[in-house]
Amino acid sequence: MLSSTRSGERAFMTYLDLAILRSLAIRPSSNIPQCIQTEVIALLEAGYVVHSPDGWITTALGCSRVQQSARSIVDPGVTVVSGDVAPRSAITLKPSSA
Repeated sequence: MLSSTRSGERAFMTYLDLAILRSLAIRPSSNIPQCIQTEVIALLEAGYVVHSPDGWITTALGCSRVQQSARSIVDPGVTVVSGDVAPRSAITLKPSSA
């Protein structure tokens, strides 16, 4: 679910919100599964998606948010390094010296 700030803008988005935005940016959908309708309605109310004659689609504001997502994801299990997102448990593998 989206977290809102006093100004009405969204402070952060969940991975599901971003996945929905990415999916609808790539390919509009005429139907939204019932299991994500609550999230889509919240994105609609925030101006990130719209229902057009072509179906549900991400708005310019939503596309902008997707572009910023790698730099602004808020999740306690994620570390952001140079704009890339990596799980804290990620291990850097070194080539074997054999």
